[in-house]
Amino acid sequence: MSVAAKTLLGALATIVLWQVAVWQFSPPRFILPPPLDVVRAFGTQPGFLFKQFCTTLEEVLLGLLFGILLGIATALLVAALPRVGQLVWPLALVLQALP
Repeated sequence: MSVAAKTLLGALATIVLWQVAVWQFSPPRFILPPPLDVVRAFGTQPGFLFKQFCTTLEEVLLGLLFGILLGIATALLVAALPRVGQLVWPLALVLQALP
């Protein structure tokens, strides 16, 4: 089976399981809408969804930028002041263990 076929089969299985979960548990639509409602939303609200996508992308990129800047600043500080490195190292090890 090709990679494309496996990917398509996985996506189809996810949608089927999603629909079964909606039928089985009947959650409120705002918590778990049926797959067809989601497809309809993309067709009826393209401008709104694109605006929300742009907002999310902006927030992700700003978070990435701040993380990079904080990492560079911390690395420079640790390289310049070994005592700071001794303080920061245990915290860095703990943070690496977090998902």
